[in-house]
Amino acid sequence: MAVMRNGEYIDGQTGIITQGEKSAPFTLVLKTDMEYEIQIIFEDGKHMRTDLQITVDDDIDDYIIKIPVANKISAYITLPPTYENDEGVSLTVSMQGASEPYYYLDKQEIFIPAGVYSAAVDLYSDMDLDAIVFYEYVGNYDRLYYGGYYNSNGTVSKVCYAEIVRNGEIVIPMLVTKTVTVNLSLPNNLTADSTMNCNVYRYDENYTNPTTIDYTHIIQPSLSSPGGIEQGENQGNILLKFPDEIGLISYKIEVRYQPSLQFGENRFFPNAYYKSNGSTAFRGRGDTVSLQTDTVDIQFLMQTPVEGKIEHAGLCVPYMITAHTADGETVSSHMYEPDEDSYRFNIPTGDEKNTFSIRYTFDLEKHLYYSNNGTTDDIAYATPVYCRQGASGIDFDTTNFIPPYPIVAEVSSSNKIYIRKILEHQDIEYNISVCFYDEKEQLQRFVQEKAYLTEDYYKTIDLNMDRYKQSTQDAYSIKVFIWNEKMQPLMLPIVI
Repeated sequence: MAVMRNGEYIDGQTGIITQGEKSAPFTLVLKTDMEYEIQIIFEDGKHMRTDLQITVDDDIDDYIIKIPVANKISAYITLPPTYENDEGVSLTVSMQGASEPYYYLDKQEIFIPAGVYSAAVDLYSDMDLDAIVFYEYVGNYDRLYYGGYYNSNGTVSKVCYAEIVRNGEIVIPMLVTKTVTVNLSLPNNLTADSTMNCNVYRYDENYTNPTTIDYTHIIQPSLSSPGGIEQGENQGNILLKFPDEIGLISYKIEVRYQPSLQFGENRFFPNAYYKSNGSTAFRGRGDTVSLQTDTVDIQFLMQTPVEGKIEHAGLCVPYMITAHTADGETVSSHMYEPDEDSYRFNIPTGDEKNTFSIRYTFDLEKHLYYSNNGTTDDIAYATPVYCRQGASGIDFDTTNFIPPYPIVAEVSSSNKIYIRKILEHQDIEYNISVCFYDEKEQLQRFVQEKAYLTEDYYKTIDLNMDRYKQSTQDAYSIKVFIWNEKMQPLMLPIVI
């Protein structure tokens, strides 16, 4: 038995419930008026958790912790009927929590002998959580996709389509692999100056199973064999392997390579999407591919440079320059350090105009746009630039848009406040005041902290911690102020 507080180990005891018995005594020495988390850890490493709230008036001499009955999932794993199981198949089957922090609840390794096409495994969880179940192969097997997640409509290859399950019996048919040949080529009959090693990615465009788990920004890399275009060649290919699953109806294909500005091949834009009448650099303009397709042709695009200078008086945070199409799609985006007062990057050669913006890491939602009349925060006044032969002089002066204070802050959805220095300013110790107000805006309580902020350093105030937690729950509003030693404000107050 382990006692935790704020993620740190406080105390622990070892006990044995002997055969035939239903309980065992334990003794813990804890402070009153504190909140603890109790973990019961079994010999095999499995554990369950329960919260124990201790207050001054609690009589804890006879506190009973009940160990719940374990959840059980019986998984029946089946090989595809078209697969010839000549040597046997090794795999692991896992049960994992469906929400953060994604605990591994149980994991079993099984072997399906040669000539056998199914196996059963029982998974147990001592935590009453929503779970997902998935399998992964130990080794590589021809024509079998590397793993899959349980879904009652058919096994899926992405965790976001996994079906949540707590207990009971489930059947997981294993996924087979489909192979598509992606033929690559260079434009204008050009040949590669150096070997272009490529990777292929697929994106689901039409999928019948709904998303059940909120995993954001998932990119599904393909299982592709090594491939690309050899030095001195105009063409090459790469084999894209993906799961032949019921829910997947159509998808898009992207191919990428890593250009080099110092040596080797850098004449071509690094990524291209399949399009039936010619490649495109934009996923939104690419064409979908059906499961019946066996061959796809993708040609890389020529690229051209754009460059400019930056004036941002005193900012000490990185910035990002982005090129946009007329319809707002991102063409290319690159990050630069605050001491870099100029930029240069490439965009695909084309017959359309682009708009350009700059934004800073302390506020990535706010774009400032290039204009012939000076930098603007209104896209309606941005000046589109025709870049077929490249473009220079795309300069930004953001001096008038710099915040009036040297420190900014943001609040996360989990009640954490991140405070950051953004202007070159004397490195001193700052005073932070967290103030709690009632419905009449009367100050009820305040907590003071000190922080020494330097460039690229965040100060985090976690309102979930003990010193803030109760006041945060009781407050109608919260305000955060930062002052220097002369009591001058260094940040606009945060209001929560």
